[in-house]
Amino acid sequence: MLIISTAALLISAGVQVRAQTVEHQDGSALPNPADSDVIKKPKWVSLPSGDDMAFAYPDQALDKGVGAHVVALCQVTINGKLDTCRVQEEEPSGYGFGAATLQVMTKFRMSPKLPDGSAASGRWVYVPFNWTQCSHRGGSVSCR
Repeated sequence: MLIISTAALLISAGVQVRAQTVEHQDGSALPNPADSDVIKKPKWVSLPSGDDMAFAYPDQALDKGVGAHVVALCQVTINGKLDTCRVQEEEPSGYGFGAATLQVMTKFRMSPKLPDGSAASGRWVYVPFNWTQCSHRGGSVSCR
């Protein structure tokens, strides 16, 4: 299930997630969370700023005026930060949007407690991004 969250203030979402096999640096596979381990309605207490997003925007995509849709899956830490993030979907690929998304994941923080009072720590959250098409125009950056 794809989660649409309040992060939509900066980003928007709405495509199906296609899982891919991702490995730890030691070569072992990362787990695919059970539906019961996925937080359906995260309460964000910190989001990336527009400057954070602009700084992370891939240069190659900026030069070509390309935007993208990326879905990241992350595990929530005890203090609400996102960890063990991986890209679940990146369209189009090859422009660096997956890496850019992982870079801004460090700016997200959610409430460490869920509305029912249980801990968010150790659970997973999907974070969908639509990177708006931006391009160089007359020495400045323009986004639509």
